[in-house]
Amino acid sequence: MDIGCGPGDITNDIILPALHPNAVIIGTDISEDMIKYARKTYSKEKQLDFDVLDIQTKELPAKYISEFDHIFSFHALHWCFDIK
Repeated sequence: MDIGCGPGDITNDIILPALHPNAVIIGTDISEDMIKYARKTYSKEKQLDFDVLDIQTKELPAKYISEFDHIFSFHALHWCFDIK
């Protein structure tokens, strides 16, 4: 998972090439516009998926709990108000 993926460029250009060829990565962002852009731009990449997610919510959606081996965030955590 890439938290705060924005337009998906770092997810696609930096993270994906470093992962196992069979790995799947989910890019998440709070912005619906960014997720729409990422989905459109990288729609042909079978190892990528993108979803709207606010990481500051108290409860993560059930589909994300215990599903990831690695979680990345390059440009998002400094925007969080309470990172405990």
